[in-house]
Amino acid sequence: MLDRIWSTLIIECDQCGNTEEAEIDDYCDYYDCLDSFKNDGWINRKVDDEWHNFCCEECYQKFKAEKDFK
Repeated sequence: MLDRIWSTLIIECDQCGNTEEAEIDDYCDYYDCLDSFKNDGWINRKVDDEWHNFCCEECYQKFKAEKDFK
């Protein structure tokens, strides 16, 4: 999940619920924040026509395995 509350961009892992925040200001716009998340190891993948955010590759693999199992 990716959410924006005022000037704070919040990303949440769709597998483990881990969150991270970034402030949008004069030096860091929306896309800079997304780049910052990527640099911190966050990934986003499209699964069944929906975009999901993951804090690491391991969470993505777990999510995918659970999805394939169901």
